[in-house]
Formats: sequence, structure tokens, C-alpha cells
Amino acid sequence: SGYYEGWCVLQVLTEQRPAGEELAKALRDAQHFGGLRLLCDSVHADLRAWEDHDGPAAVLAPHGPTGRSAAREAARAQHHAACRRLGLDPSHPSSPPPPQLASMHWLIESVGAGEALPLSRHPLFVPCRHAINPCPGFGSLQMCLSQYDVRSSERRLAVEMIRLLGAKHKESLSRSRTHLVCPHVRGDKCAKAVEYGIPMVTISWLKDCFEAGELLEICDVHRPRPPPPD
Repeated sequence: SGYYEGWCVLQVLTEQRPAGEELAKALRDAQHFGGLRLLCDSVHADLRAWEDHDGPAAVLAPHGPTGRSAAREAARAQHHAACRRLGLDPSHPSSPPPPQLASMHWLIESVGAGEALPLSRHPLFVPCRHAINPCPGFGSLQMCLSQYDVRSSERRLAVEMIRLLGAKHKESLSRSRTHLVCPHVRGDKCAKAVEYGIPMVTISWLKDCFEAGELLEICDVHRPRPPPPD
């Protein structure tokens, strides 16, 4: 069976925000290889099928308050329909769990991993409640990453967060960069950052900014650690 076997995903706001090429491919692969049942909020028959679904479910929505609100409403409708079939009040402890709210990043990364990843694994996996792109304070920022595997989802999602927040991602480090994102203080880029007076932060700072919807102060927990012992 596929990694999405038994899953049903409702894609919302499809008329206002059509799927880009990367998401469209992930949706096709999730259905073909993963066994995902994909429904669309612009098709009346799909909305009826959504309310009739029993089993794991998620609402796929864009980031921002509009997308999150649409996802919550669709999840509420499905949850209430499931409870009516069981003769339960939606607030009853025995009622089935409501569908989860998910973003395109969750679907894309899940397809790449060949499994339905936990939504709690990364802030990008859940539609952001705040208006972003740009997020206040990020429009003039230029960020560079160092020490993260270029093929890793950790780096890929960090670049996505930088872009969604409204900053620019740059491969090289120069005096015009505003932040260096790295897990440890080591290597040539870190030495240059110290020389140029560029703040160094970890990915945790980006995650906290994304969840808060604003440019946060850099705290001790956001600073890269000394290099691990050899």
C-alpha cells in the first residue's frame, strides 16, 4: 500500500491560487505512488465526498490568514459531518479528531520522503497564521547559509522560510549580507562574518520569526554553537 493509503486531502483556495509546477507534480506523485485521495474545494462533488470521508485527513492551504481561515472552516465542516454520522457532539471526548491543517511544503517533503511526515516536524508544514511575504522587517535583509547539506530538507526548508519571510537568500557571503545562518561557528564564512560584523544565527531563529510573523531579536538560543570536538 502507498504511504498515503487511506488519506484524504482537500485542497482549498484553488481558484484564487492555482498550484505551481512543483506542487502539481507532488500532488500527482502523492496520488499515483502514495495512494492519496485528493479533493478540490472548487468541485461540489468533492466537497460532499470530503464530508463523507472517514480516516486520516488534512486540508491543504496556502500560508497566511486567508489560507488558514479557509482550512479551519473546511476542517470544521468535515469534523462536524463525521460527528453527526456517529451521533456525537463535536466537543465530546469520544468524537473523531478533526482533519489537520497542512501546507504545500508538508506534501512536497512527504512525497520526497515517501511517507506522510508528522506536521509537527517543521513550522512550514502548517499554514502560517500571519501575513507574510514580506513579513515586516525582512524586506531589506540578505541571508547566506553555511554548513548545511545542500541536498538536505533542513537547508531546503530554511531557504523557503527566508523567501517566504521576504528576505533574499544568497549563496556567497559579502559585506552586504545581513545574516549568516549556520549551526556552528567554524569555517571561512563564519570568519568573514566576524570580520564584517554580520550576525550569525541558527535555523531556529528563522523558525521562531516565521511562527511569530515578525522580525525577532536574536537571543542566546538562536546563536550558533562552538564547533563540536574532533
